Parts: sequence; structure tokens; C-alpha cells
Amino acid sequence: MDKKKLGIIGGMGPLATAYFYEKIIERTEASCDQDHIVTYIISDPEIPKRVEYILGESELSPGPHMSDIAVKLQDMGADIIVMPCVTAHFFYKEISEKLTVRMLNILDETTAVLKDRGIKSAGILATRATVKSGILQNALEEGGIASVTPDEAEAEEISRIIFSEIKTGKRADLDSLYRIMDNMRERGAETCLIACTDLSAALGGSREGKFTDLLDILADAAVRECLSNN
Repeated sequence: MDKKKLGIIGGMGPLATAYFYEKIIERTEASCDQDHIVTYIISDPEIPKRVEYILGESELSPGPHMSDIAVKLQDMGADIIVMPCVTAHFFYKEISEKLTVRMLNILDETTAVLKDRGIKSAGILATRATVKSGILQNALEEGGIASVTPDEAEAEEISRIIFSEIKTGKRADLDSLYRIMDNMRERGAETCLIACTDLSAALGGSREGKFTDLLDILADAAVRECLSNN
């Protein structure tokens, strides 16, 4: 079977990129090396900070930098482009318009999966920039799904875990994340979305069926599209 080649815009952060590629490998049915998907990864941690730009704390847009990486991946031979960073999807339109190949959208893929599962309300664990921009809430709303967002204390705690623990190589406070998820379920969330790929990597070995990981959804979509004959 002819397989499409995958391009990954990585480095946001490096751990999340590595964890995402593991998911691609795990989801590919293979009896030998040659059965796996040809994958090009550009893990560039020098991409300007997404959160600060979206929150108006920086004038340096990461959009052009990410667009350049996407075009490089396309030129290398990638047929499908993915970006394992939820916050970076604020720039999805800008990046995808530079391409002639397909770029998957983690927000749209998530909405489709939740709709298929009959979910009507979802909690969001994400960076302040993702929540403030409304990119995920808007996508869910188009699918008829309500959002439960973090309150101020929860947002502060999520930010601390992402930026002061995970991105600095420290052990993440998973108990705190689970408490936030419990609070969101009490406020009506039927599932909680892990909508920051750094959180995905931190929670990877602690699955208790309590959440929906957007990185899982993107990996499923990437493998599906790369193995599709369409």
C-alpha cells in the first residue's frame, strides 16, 4: 500500500514532539521497519513564543517562522503536515495558506471525535493563550459542544505546571491536574480535554480514563490520512 509521507512542525515543546512521534509509531500496524510511515520532523525550539504573542506580551509573531518550517517539510516530500501544539493553531490559517499539501487541524479533528462520541460539554486544560484566544471553544461551539474553561486559580495552576515544571524538566504535579479535572466535571464537563501537548506528555503514563487527549486525536488522524488511499 502506498503511504503518504508525514511532516511534523515540532519543538513546541521538544518533549511533546518526541511523545507525539511515539504515538505515530504505536498506531501504525507494522511487521517490519518498512511498514512504518516516512516522517520528516523539524523540531525547532527557537520558534518565537506563542503564548506571549497571543497575550500581547510580545510583538514577535511566530507565524512566519512556523510557516517557513511547514514549507520546508513540504519541500522535503511531506504529503500531510501536522503541528503537535494546540496554542500554535492560532496561526493555522496563516500557515496552511502557504502550503499546497494538506495540513491537519487538531481543533477540527477534536470536534469531530467528540461529536461522534455524543459529548455535549467538555472541560479545557490549556495555556492561557489557547483559552483567551477562544480557538478551541469556537471549534467546539460549531459542533454544538459547550466548553468548561478554567477559573482564575485553575488557570494559574495549569500555567505553573506547564511553564515552571514540564518545560523546565521537573516532575509535573499530576494530582493538581486531576483535581482541576474533577472540578470541571462538577461544573458540567462530560470529559476533560488535555489541550496542551506538554500536558499530554506529562500525563502519558498516568491514564485513568478521566480525560481526552488532543495529541491522541491528532496522532489517530495523521496515521489515518497517511495510510488512506484517497
